[in-house]
Amino acid sequence: MFYWNDSAYIRRDSNELILQGLKSRVRVKISDLSTNLFEQLAKQNMIDETSLESREQRFLLRLNELGFLETEEYELESPRSRTARFLSYYSDAPLTLLKQIGAVHLAIVGMGGIGQVVVEHLAAAGVRHFTLIDGDRVERSNINRQFLVGPDEIGEAKVEAVSKTLVNRYPDLSLNPVASYVRSAEDLMRCVPSRTSMLVCAADCGEGVNPRSIVLEACIEKDIPCAFCAVGVADGEIGPILEKKNDMKSYLSFLQQAEENIVHMPVPKGSICFTNSLVGTALAMEIYRYLCIGSSPIHQHTCFCSFMNFKGLMYKRVGSENDTNSVKIPVKHWLDNV
Repeated sequence: MFYWNDSAYIRRDSNELILQGLKSRVRVKISDLSTNLFEQLAKQNMIDETSLESREQRFLLRLNELGFLETEEYELESPRSRTARFLSYYSDAPLTLLKQIGAVHLAIVGMGGIGQVVVEHLAAAGVRHFTLIDGDRVERSNINRQFLVGPDEIGEAKVEAVSKTLVNRYPDLSLNPVASYVRSAEDLMRCVPSRTSMLVCAADCGEGVNPRSIVLEACIEKDIPCAFCAVGVADGEIGPILEKKNDMKSYLSFLQQAEENIVHMPVPKGSICFTNSLVGTALAMEIYRYLCIGSSPIHQHTCFCSFMNFKGLMYKRVGSENDTNSVKIPVKHWLDNV
């Protein structure tokens, strides 16, 4: 990294310097990097010759004159500026991408140990609209792994307690807390706004209820993408992310066949923060990657991870003609229903 401020930075890539601003990227060929950077840029007619004291200011002024910098400024320590810098690795117009991500509306079913991690990370990363669905109330036993609630919220509806914590931290969030249990696709469809961009299933299996099947049925009916995850004592399951109805139907059929053959064991009463946080963070990261570039390793795939040795297995559960490594869906796909 050669130079960085809140508007632009310069980094080396092979024999080039990449000038990354908040609107676009410029590549400058540099044959001898040992020579003064700004003198080289001047030779490329990128900046004027300037004195040592003013060259950085003049450099940014010249970039601005070229239309390279975004007119909207962010403070150096602003979370939005740091996020925009990160998004510059995904896009030549990271501020535009950040605004698009901010317009996405995610509905999350389940506000337990995984769901709270997912919403907290995605809110921190720039998603601004959420519907949170869970009928539970905060219990003292939740606090060992659910970090958006505390002793003062015991007895409150979990979605209300989580919303209160999130809005206190991120005042510009738009939250729709739905304190309701979901026992059918019809129940879920009544909870999910028409503007929803994606449904995330982070709920435990209840008595006689498979939340994954319910989410799939609702997403097939409403034609919106969905994402899944689960956690056990010794392993976690991240994915898949699905968007096509045929893939959702294939996954639903798989789950129904598996349900017929599964031997149900008593659900363990123990749960701990580490496993919930690992799975929730991984799912949030992949949802975010998908929002940025329309692709993710768990697009149409499920990743199984052992907490005992951290070995993972990627398993393709749904049929598709597309190679997941080549699927590129623009972010505007997510904004169609916003």
